[in-house]
Amino acid sequence: MEVILANLKFYYLDMEMALAISMANTRRFQQVVVFDDDDAPPLPLPRSSSDIADNHLTNQLKLAAVEEEDEEVGEEPLAEPLAVAWTSSEEEDTNLDDPKPIGEPVRVSERRSGSRYHYQSFQFAGIQYDLEDPVLLAPKDPKQKPEMAIIKGITQATDGRMMVTGQRFYRPEELEKRNVRFQQSHSTRELFYSYHQDEFPAESVMHKFVVHFIPLGKQIPPRKQHRGFVAQNIYYTKQKRLIKLKDAGANKEEEINLLVQKTKSRLGDLPDIEPEDAVTR
Repeated sequence: MEVILANLKFYYLDMEMALAISMANTRRFQQVVVFDDDDAPPLPLPRSSSDIADNHLTNQLKLAAVEEEDEEVGEEPLAEPLAVAWTSSEEEDTNLDDPKPIGEPVRVSERRSGSRYHYQSFQFAGIQYDLEDPVLLAPKDPKQKPEMAIIKGITQATDGRMMVTGQRFYRPEELEKRNVRFQQSHSTRELFYSYHQDEFPAESVMHKFVVHFIPLGKQIPPRKQHRGFVAQNIYYTKQKRLIKLKDAGANKEEEINLLVQKTKSRLGDLPDIEPEDAVTR
């Protein structure tokens, strides 16, 4: 009888041990089992698809609120939502591309539309533009060539909009369309200065270019040595006629002399045209 009881005792111990091992294996299996994305069972769906959007929006707003709090106390945010990052970077790029004045305004003028603040320089697309810079201006019609002018004014309105006043250059083909007669041959390198001014949005400024003011009777340097356009005449838009730089008149003489002196400082003293060259011209 004692032997039977001992055997039953060992039997129940073996059964308990087997059950414990089985339960341990089950727990271990539940812990390490991993489903691949393709084999994973479908997750339970929320009550409606709008719940997903609401939950996502709530999480984004919470994260944005946390970031704002972190920024207020001077701590660096741990993460930034993709949508928020994309928006902020886009706004920063847009602000960088906007024309901005440089320095303090030199004067303020009043117009019907409001006050205008005048500056000597502005920056656009990473480039600084100053008064008296020759610039190309984007045309209204993309099929046309850019307009050309010297910056004579840089202003900013109270709403932040910047404008540029440009004194126009004209190409030979533009004067031909206006039935202007030429007393001598001209090249595509030649431009005609004028006193006609127009106002353009600062965003229309494309880039700078070089123009040499060379009086008639002076040799024009080869393009390979000194690239750029050449101005030797002034176009009067109202009279539709051309005059030489030296005949600008007393009220415009100082302006023309400054332009000629700038060219001289850039090119040096230019030799006079030889008589035979003058005849061919």
